[in-house]
Amino acid sequence: YAKRFGMKGMYIMSYLFPDHIISILEGDGFTVIKVPHQKKYDKAREREFYEFLYEKMRDPEFKKDKFCLWHAKHGGEVEYPFGKELAKRVPQSINCTVSCLGAGSTLEGIQIPIQDSFKENKLLIPKIFVAEHELSPLFTKIMEKMEIPRNVIPPIADKNKECFIHTELPHLVIGPHYDEINPLLSRESIERIGAVIQYSENDWQATQARLKNYEVSVGNSSAANISVAWRLARQGYKVLTIIFEPFREFLKEEPSKI
Repeated sequence: YAKRFGMKGMYIMSYLFPDHIISILEGDGFTVIKVPHQKKYDKAREREFYEFLYEKMRDPEFKKDKFCLWHAKHGGEVEYPFGKELAKRVPQSINCTVSCLGAGSTLEGIQIPIQDSFKENKLLIPKIFVAEHELSPLFTKIMEKMEIPRNVIPPIADKNKECFIHTELPHLVIGPHYDEINPLLSRESIERIGAVIQYSENDWQATQARLKNYEVSVGNSSAANISVAWRLARQGYKVLTIIFEPFREFLKEEPSKI
């Protein structure tokens, strides 16, 4: 967004992100503010940096030349028209969509508008499935868990070789959405979820490694989405999964740091 509109960019990021990740993002016209940790947020790591951002945007001096995207609050609203357009290109044969759920913008901005479009066109409405890491079972505590067989993929050797590790993190898939469901995600949106499907560390890491053998490079949450979609497809579902893999210039510029 910053580059497209000729602006400078800034991220407010959790203290959990290591310096070698932040150094990849920072550069000409882009800065990162790393939020200092407070013990009261030990069980609310997502809220820590979001509330820091909120306080910053209440400061007249700080906000005078800044526009905030507020993605955890308004991401779904912004994406909804895109989701409606995407629905026009989705095969009518699908009967489910699957995606990881962090802030909820994919749920509200893509999965729900696809459902709405199918309903408006009097088509079979696809179910919404959420892929959730078994080490952070937030949604499985409040709704039905769907049991489907795991893919038989051997564990990858030296699986932590290319990952950044932090002892406070249960996993590395969808950013710091570990402790609680985004409190800004509406109850109405959550009620649109049909079921939750859990995946493991090996599920996403082995899927990512297998795709790499075919020269298909995807991020962690994309690998998790694909691993669950693959399992559903093996059970006969016609499944659509959503992954976001833009042409990332920082990957081209400094691949040795990844």
